[in-house]
Amino acid sequence: MRSGIIFLGLLSCGLLTLQINIFPHMMWRDIDQDYLLGWAAVHGVNPYLRIPKLAEEAGFQFSVYLLPHPSPHPPTVILWMIPLTFVDRISAAYVWFGLSVSCLLASAVILVKSFKVGTQWLPNAAILSAVLVLIAPTKEDLFFGQYGFFQLVLLLFAWLKLREDKGILSGMYLGIAITLKTNLWPILVYFVLAKHRRVLTGVAVTYLPVLGTVLGLFGLGIFTVYGAAVKETVNYWQYFPMNMSICNALSSLAFGRTVSLHGLFHVPSVDPVSPGILGTLFSVMDMLLWAAFFIAVMYKALRKDKQVGVAFWRVAGACTILSPIGWLHYTVLLIPFWVSMALEWSKDRTSRLKLQHGASLVLLWPMTHPMFGSLLSVTAEMGWVNWLPSGAFRVPMILPLLMKVPVFAVAWIVLRYEPSALAELGEKKSASQEKGGILHAA
Repeated sequence: MRSGIIFLGLLSCGLLTLQINIFPHMMWRDIDQDYLLGWAAVHGVNPYLRIPKLAEEAGFQFSVYLLPHPSPHPPTVILWMIPLTFVDRISAAYVWFGLSVSCLLASAVILVKSFKVGTQWLPNAAILSAVLVLIAPTKEDLFFGQYGFFQLVLLLFAWLKLREDKGILSGMYLGIAITLKTNLWPILVYFVLAKHRRVLTGVAVTYLPVLGTVLGLFGLGIFTVYGAAVKETVNYWQYFPMNMSICNALSSLAFGRTVSLHGLFHVPSVDPVSPGILGTLFSVMDMLLWAAFFIAVMYKALRKDKQVGVAFWRVAGACTILSPIGWLHYTVLLIPFWVSMALEWSKDRTSRLKLQHGASLVLLWPMTHPMFGSLLSVTAEMGWVNWLPSGAFRVPMILPLLMKVPVFAVAWIVLRYEPSALAELGEKKSASQEKGGILHAA
């Protein structure tokens, strides 16, 4: 059984590697746009030009439809991309893939050792790594060259140092993770509200030098064009059915979308169909829902969670759906929750509450690109898809409705799940907690 799982994991990893190399000019991955950011920095070009224009400036040829907006990734990530520009684009994709897999393996080892799974950590870490490679969020993260496992391993290191009462070191790891992507901002808010000065000092130690270097290279104006790039990207994707964000959990049901087929992708048009009164009402409800979820997460983390490590992962889980744009691969940050659940199931599989949490978590994994394609085929056969003369089609409400199921599953897990396996790790009390508690003062 163990050998079979490991074999399937290696096979899946091999297939992902093969996909990177097959028809390189017909594939477009997120690492490509970040490679272009680094190329632009080296050659003195505005890194936040629209992707097709930037690809043209770099002389890259793609036979697929390139996304018509600029990269939404922060200027701080440009510094990490510059070293990749010393090799060609395809080689950079391989390097990034190898680094991502290394982070995945490191994450598995940390989780197995921290949770004390079995007596032999190496084979158990190999099995966990193989299982992780087989699930949809991991495959999506690795194939598109995303940052999920870089952030996960950095958060795990931050969590370990937090347990050891080394707040500055914990913050340093967190600061590096934030330079990669801004989706971790709720964790920063949590530590500000908790008045954890040592963690915030650590964040400043690693984040501010990167920020200062970016300002020295590009000037303050880089953040103006970055803000415009983010706004354009959010406007483009916010009502896309596969956007796993609680920001548009309801309004995306009222906004019709025209989707065109370009190359290998289903790309939404820029202009949504007029939503009318219902869409406006849903948009207001979305803002209230987002605010209620954010406040509930912070309240539970600050006032209810007795251990800072549990609160840390609760807020990290919320990061997957709190930003305006969220994708399936963001849920790799839920892996510690998932491992904790698996350990609980191994001890008690009859608990009704655990079954509820398990059902919620399982709903995350099927919501993949193939799943979306299958739903599209089914709805087309049933006559629910409104095909347009241009070859595009109108997405029926059933698709965004089904794609919002995992969003509410994440919200349920983050708010309701009590990760007893995390709580049983015997965290050391920090000096602040022993003196009355900065983090969880009454």
